Amino acid sequence: MSRINTLSFPKAGLRVRVVKQCACANPAAQPASWNEWIPGRWDNQGSLPVDYEVEGILFEPIELSQHLCVLREVRNGVRVDGSFISTTIVAIDLPDKVVTMNSVYIVSAL
Repeated sequence: MSRINTLSFPKAGLRVRVVKQCACANPAAQPASWNEWIPGRWDNQGSLPVDYEVEGILFEPIELSQHLCVLREVRNGVRVDGSFISTTIVAIDLPDKVVTMNSVYIVSAL
């Protein structure tokens, strides 16, 4: 895998699926379990659970030191409009891996 500053695909404005694969090495916050995470709550403790999934429109380019931002249409298979904003992106590994301060995500175009 090669490390780059910007993920060249998918581009902002395209429909994407974002799936949390695991916590990153030394996360700022450990992932919550599905038993303790309540989707849509702002006061959840920890980061998103592993296998959390969103589909929607990529709001801006995927770049180092920025946030992964998606105008969410679907969350974990259920239609729920809203937004998804990650912690700061610290690494981008081709072809589809985005590493944030808490998580490792796979981003794919739909």
